[in-house]
Amino acid sequence: MHSLIYLLLLTLPVLGVYSRYLGGNEWFLFGLPMPFAEVADRPQARMIIGWHKTLAAFGYWLIGLHAAAALFHHYIVKDNALVRMLPWLKKP
Repeated sequence: MHSLIYLLLLTLPVLGVYSRYLGGNEWFLFGLPMPFAEVADRPQARMIIGWHKTLAAFGYWLIGLHAAAALFHHYIVKDNALVRMLPWLKKP
């Protein structure tokens, strides 16, 4: 599950930047001008935006499932998984 979360964290910005590039309009990132396609490919840009939105929604569900699994392990299984991840919960 961690690998999927990390993959999404890398893939989503790349898709976002690529869709902006394909849009053909001038755009800025942190105040810096970014490259853009001389000839816009709007259908492909819309397809990339669709992938970006779909993967973002999947990421929200994946993060929620991940948090639910941590709480399940802590409260139901009682294997101290959450305590091991959060050092301020450790008992003296």
